[in-house]
Amino acid sequence: MRATRILGPALLAGCSNLARVLPDAPTGEPPARPPEALLRPRSGATRPPEALRLASGLTALFLCEPDEPRVALELRFACGQRDEEPASAGACEAFAKRLAEAQDPALARRLEEGGAWIVGQAGLDDTRLVALAPRAHLGELVALMAEELAAPPGPVPCTAPRGARAEGERALWDALYPPEHPYHLAAPAPAAEDVAHFQRARFVPAGARLVLSGGFEPAGARALLEQAFGALPPVAPPARRGVGASTLGAPVRLEFEAEIERPELALVWHSPARHRPGDAELDLAAALLAEGPAARLVQRLVLDTRLAEEVAASQQGAALGSLFRIDVRTAPGTDLAALERELQAVLAEFARYGPTPAELDHARARARAREEQRLAGLLARTAAAQELLATRGTADFPRALAQRWKEPTAEGVRAAAEALLRAPHVTLVRRPRP
Repeated sequence: MRATRILGPALLAGCSNLARVLPDAPTGEPPARPPEALLRPRSGATRPPEALRLASGLTALFLCEPDEPRVALELRFACGQRDEEPASAGACEAFAKRLAEAQDPALARRLEEGGAWIVGQAGLDDTRLVALAPRAHLGELVALMAEELAAPPGPVPCTAPRGARAEGERALWDALYPPEHPYHLAAPAPAAEDVAHFQRARFVPAGARLVLSGGFEPAGARALLEQAFGALPPVAPPARRGVGASTLGAPVRLEFEAEIERPELALVWHSPARHRPGDAELDLAAALLAEGPAARLVQRLVLDTRLAEEVAASQQGAALGSLFRIDVRTAPGTDLAALERELQAVLAEFARYGPTPAELDHARARARAREEQRLAGLLARTAAAQELLATRGTADFPRALAQRWKEPTAEGVRAAAEALLRAPHVTLVRRPRP
């Protein structure tokens, strides 16, 4: 059983902002045991989704694939790090960790020996318990979730020290999100009473949604959920803080020293929230700028001028507003000012002319193939249903996927990039420590 702590809108390490995954946490769908039984490709046979609302307030969605030998569950609470105050800091992480660790060692051992896999995740916008197991363990997993949900609050979490690199990221985060914004991460000062009150008030069935997918009988699953969750108190969670669009009044430049060999550069802009207009266009813009040897920034900075060893770009989605980020690792002997001039020139050209139709078609095809490959995993399909229910009110991810990559046009990508680059941004420079 594993617990994962996540800071920032990115859900796994590799997006290089505030993402942090504990050392023993997986970064993708885990191997299941035994492979010949649990790693079969999906059959494609599915039943229409079924929705359920229990007396406790828990909502559930069933995505039944009768021939699938596994089941996947995701219990997602509408409560994340953005809802914490300094005195309750770490409450979501502590709750996720407790949920992911069975209290009964015998049960934990039995689940693991049977190939079950459970991870707890605490993010900015929500807290999740995700499980994958052979279908025979469905009843035990549901009972475990319900028991932990009804258990008393866990211990006060510990806060880890930050190094120079993390400190630079923290300064970046503070520059992007002022104290009044829900995404501002205040200095933690957890107190037992505040953490306990937060967990009791926020982690309730009425504030959660469960998606169950894979090989199961809907009638039997409905009875399991009714038995496990139906008798829990129907307590409504507190309202969450709303917020307007995130903006910067002026450009910000931050410089730090770190234990690195050569300077590193990051440029970060506020961008449209996940699944909002402009989000897909900027996803494609990131790919057009930095994915593959033909990408604009790779061509100019890595291959032509040799000012950089590596360039990355990403549209990092979040519910209250995303971040568009470009990261550059400089080549030996690079003049940082020259690199920044070349980078800005490429961005200005892209914002003025946009991608060619051929470039866009290629980026769209790669994005679609990447998503289709990801959705071959049962856990990924479960998470996609959760995400679309939260943002679009539908769990039809095949149709949503097709629309997401079909709708953006070359002019739409250009206009989204132009609007983004017109706005102020934060520049983070890390230099080697002398």
